[in-house]
Amino acid sequence: LPHCNLRLLLLVLSSDTAENCLDPSSLEPLQVGTPWTVGCRGGTLTQGTPWTAGCRRGALTQGTPWTAGCRGGALTQGTPWTAGCRGGALTQGTPWTAGCRGGALTQGTPWTAGCRGGALTQGTPWTAGCRGGALTQGTPWTAGCRGGALTQGTPWTAGCRGGALTQGTPWTAGCREGAVTQGTPWTAGCRGGALTQGTPWTAGCRGGALTQGTPWTAGCHGSALTQGTPWTAGCRGGALTQGTPWTASCRGGALTQGTPWTAGCRGGALTQGTPWTAGCRGGALIQGTPWAAGCGGGALTQGTPWTAGCRGGALTQGTLWTAGCRGGALTQGTPWTASCRGGALTQGTPWAAGCRWQLRLPLCPSSSGCSTI
Repeated sequence: LPHCNLRLLLLVLSSDTAENCLDPSSLEPLQVGTPWTVGCRGGTLTQGTPWTAGCRRGALTQGTPWTAGCRGGALTQGTPWTAGCRGGALTQGTPWTAGCRGGALTQGTPWTAGCRGGALTQGTPWTAGCRGGALTQGTPWTAGCRGGALTQGTPWTAGCRGGALTQGTPWTAGCREGAVTQGTPWTAGCRGGALTQGTPWTAGCRGGALTQGTPWTAGCHGSALTQGTPWTAGCRGGALTQGTPWTASCRGGALTQGTPWTAGCRGGALTQGTPWTAGCRGGALIQGTPWAAGCGGGALTQGTPWTAGCRGGALTQGTLWTAGCRGGALTQGTPWTASCRGGALTQGTPWAAGCRWQLRLPLCPSSSGCSTI
């Protein structure tokens, strides 16, 4: 055969003419080791300290904790990182946060970037998600603007599209057609919403209006937030009531008043209780200790902290778990973290995986030799 690909892999492995391909029994699962967190697709992870990756076609090297959601980006060894870049490369350094497309980050202190077509210069902590915007060197910044320019000064946070930010104290804005006035710290990602002057706010709402009050975080579509204590919401079709800090990006889910929560569920309802984290689709979380779930069609039972983003996977009661697997089953044991698709995790030390095909699959030899994915 001139070459193999995933579509033909099963046929090749079962074919009598595939003597040049490796036996399926030689496919290597993830090795048991220290905590890992991966969400990569088509990437190979080596054994090491905790990692967090949601990359596609990205390769992670061994090192200290990492956080990556990159597509087509490669992370080098170093201290903790956070990256969700597409087509961007991160260099070694202190903690970073990047979700850039077509942007390059230079070495320095903590950064946060989700820029598209924007370039960040070296300096103190930054946060940028700008498109077509340039950030100058200075103190911490946060920008996700399109067509907006940030001037040098004190900490800023901006994700505005079509909005201009003036110099002042920390700001956070991701608004489209929204104007942020000068004042105390703000966070806004609203589209078609207007933020008034006041204490720190965080908003990413579309079609929602935020009133003056204490810190808020909202990325809702068609959702209205009432005045109260700090909130975090990215919900669509969900309404948040007044209460203690919350984090929600749910679609079609409703959050009730209670202690801190984190939810990104679609079609799932969260009940009142202690801190929760949920990004489930069609999954229901019951009251208990801290949980984290992003499951679709999966049910979580009461117990110690859990994290699940699985579809079609069932989690049993036990110690700390983190799962976002599709078609994968986790057994009871020590802490785990898994969001793998088509991959099976064995019992061992903490792991985190969101990979598809987290086995090393051999490709048949071609004119240029062999390769693995």
